[in-house]
Amino acid sequence: MLFLIGCALVMVHDGSVQKSSETGLGWSGAGLSEKTRITYLGIFSDPNDLGMFFVMILPMAMYFLFRAKAYLKPAFCIVVAFILHGIY
Repeated sequence: MLFLIGCALVMVHDGSVQKSSETGLGWSGAGLSEKTRITYLGIFSDPNDLGMFFVMILPMAMYFLFRAKAYLKPAFCIVVAFILHGIY
């Protein structure tokens, strides 16, 4: 589950780079779909599939948020916020 959360964070970061780029390309080479929706490579080149992946990862991140030790809770709060940003 941590591996999937890490993959989602990489994809959200790439999407953030796409949105802020003038050309709409992220560092992975994937571009924006319809000039507004982020994509990634492979099966996640469809924005709907990428969004479903983020929605699937959100309960996993919430699980770790509620089960984490007190010193890790802020980190998982940031992870959940980052994934919600990717969904938005």
